[in-house]
Amino acid sequence: MPEYPRKPFKKVGSVIYPVIPTDTLAMIVNSSYGVSWDESADSYVRTGALAGIAVGSSPGNALLPIQAAMRRCVINNSGVVQYYLDPANSTLKVGGGASVLTGADGQVMTEIPALYNGYAYTGTSHIPVISQVPLAGFSVHPAFIKNNVFVPYRYIGAYEGVLYDVSAARYTNGVHLTAAQCVFDAVAKTI
Repeated sequence: MPEYPRKPFKKVGSVIYPVIPTDTLAMIVNSSYGVSWDESADSYVRTGALAGIAVGSSPGNALLPIQAAMRRCVINNSGVVQYYLDPANSTLKVGGGASVLTGADGQVMTEIPALYNGYAYTGTSHIPVISQVPLAGFSVHPAFIKNNVFVPYRYIGAYEGVLYDVSAARYTNGVHLTAAQCVFDAVAKTI
């Protein structure tokens, strides 16, 4: 099994934190970003590293380090990454070779790196912000605490899952879809 590069972590008490290299400390000052929502005017303004960038535009990966660090991978049923998928073509593994997306190698997931969040409420403005690193007033996002222990990554299905019962010839959630119709299931209250 190949090893994949990970951020170094250190344990302080019962909590594990990422180790921040000294040469990246200057970057950390501007590493938080978010949006401010003024509830009275229903207006939005980007904050932190995204300040001055229009809300309706994409600032790109360079200014969205958390989103840029998300990547598709195949993990086995024990939750171990088997390999990462090419960001431009999921039919390939990073570094070359064909990937297997049938489930035989594992499940196709998106790896999400740990993030820290902060929140402020000033006047009528809500200001949620996120960062790759713990900053003053920030806490690890609750999604990255599993059984009261910090986890550096979370995984979410890259594709929407559907459970189909072959023996009953139907979807288990009551959805009966064909290419031309959609039937409402009154019992399950689903489409």
